Amino acid sequence: MATSAFTHRNDASTVVELQSKIFHQKVVLRNHLNLEDLTQADMAELAASLPHFENIKVLNIKRFKAGEVEAKAFFEALGSIPLQKLCMSSAVHAEAAGQAMVKALQELDVAAFAALTELDFSYCRMDHGLGEATRTTEG
Repeated sequence: MATSAFTHRNDASTVVELQSKIFHQKVVLRNHLNLEDLTQADMAELAASLPHFENIKVLNIKRFKAGEVEAKAFFEALGSIPLQKLCMSSAVHAEAAGQAMVKALQELDVAAFAALTELDFSYCRMDHGLGEATRTTEG
């Protein structure tokens, strides 16, 4: 919103306040979230906003980019929500994102993900450590 142009600049604070209010009303109600084509900046913003998704159960992300910083922030944020199913897929050429995600996963405290019953990393290649597989765990 800081870079948005307003016809009347004095409307900016009201618009920002209303947008924040609507965002918080909507995210609390969501239990599924599907996202596509996320940049590294988008992944960082997602990590910052995930704790607001108090009732999210399923998160699907297709085609994304992430470095180690974004991957770590993403998984740390996931630990604060009751997620049951996480599906992430990306193009095979996105090796850096896959490596960053696997590294972040390896450093996790799995106790934070007690509600997670399904983990699908269909973007990972065998040389990343997880392989192309869907991991299902029973609580």
